[in-house]
Amino acid sequence: FTVSTLRPPMVYGKGCKGNYPKLVHLALKSPIFPDVRNRRSMIYIENLMAFVRGLIDHRQGGLFFPQNAEYVSTGAMVREIAKAHGKHPFMPRLINPILRALPINVIQKAFGDLTYDQALSQVDWDYQVCDFAESIRRSES
Repeated sequence: FTVSTLRPPMVYGKGCKGNYPKLVHLALKSPIFPDVRNRRSMIYIENLMAFVRGLIDHRQGGLFFPQNAEYVSTGAMVREIAKAHGKHPFMPRLINPILRALPINVIQKAFGDLTYDQALSQVDWDYQVCDFAESIRRSES
């Protein structure tokens, strides 16, 4: 009997719940979006499933922090979502300092950094089914 505890960051994919659909809505409805260069740990659902399969196959137990191979910014995510739908929002960086200065929790939550150290996500098998751009295309198809 092996016990594994997973602590994934935001999980996204086709039909997911939570913040991802809200971001999709903004990306498709808003003609302008700030080009914030924050860093976020995320994991695409197929990458997470491959990670869980690896845990089972390798009979690994312990505490795990799976995530995509690269950190993602909110701006990059909006850009890829819009691109998947044939849209190209205007993304100025001029308003970034104003956003970062606002003490509003929602602004900080959406545009702040939230990462796990990549070293925490290293295991003896490859669970990266697809990269970020491909994961957005699959999520939005």
